[in-house]
Amino acid sequence: MGAIIAFLVNIGSDAWTKSRHLAQTAREAEAAMIQKAMDQDDPTKVVARLRLLDAAGMIGRHGDQVVRLWTDERAAHLFLAAQGGGDKPDAAAAPSQPCDKAQSTGQAGWLYLGRAGKLGWVGGEKGSDMIRWEAPPLGGMGFLEKAKGTCLHVAHSKFLRDDAPVGEKHNAPVKTSVTPTMRLRR
Repeated sequence: MGAIIAFLVNIGSDAWTKSRHLAQTAREAEAAMIQKAMDQDDPTKVVARLRLLDAAGMIGRHGDQVVRLWTDERAAHLFLAAQGGGDKPDAAAAPSQPCDKAQSTGQAGWLYLGRAGKLGWVGGEKGSDMIRWEAPPLGGMGFLEKAKGTCLHVAHSKFLRDDAPVGEKHNAPVKTSVTPTMRLRR
């Protein structure tokens, strides 16, 4: 009876050791895929590769952490800074070309610029402190319509995303990264 119990315990121990070894190997393989995807100079390409790995289910254990790169603005800001696309000081030189002469990159999409009230941008870290206007926009009723075509810069690095329905915009695919030295037209 003792030999049978010892035999079963030995089989259970071997199975547990093998499963732990397989799990460790899988974690190391996922980490290697993530690291290889992040070995890029362009943060947009990094996010695209990570989204592909996540969609393919190849980084299941790390998926929740990686998804934050394109859904959480703070994580995206830290990611861009770590990739060398971090923010420049507010005094960074703006492009010398006037806004109305600036060539379009063809990139259109959704970018969170802060909160708007009825008569203008709301101050604070989630409002007007997120943007730097090249020329102050007109305030008053209909100010969003008046601000169309005006030039601005972001205060912190962000991601330009494809457009999506309200409530789903923060999950829209990333098109490119946007840094404070770039000129944007609303």
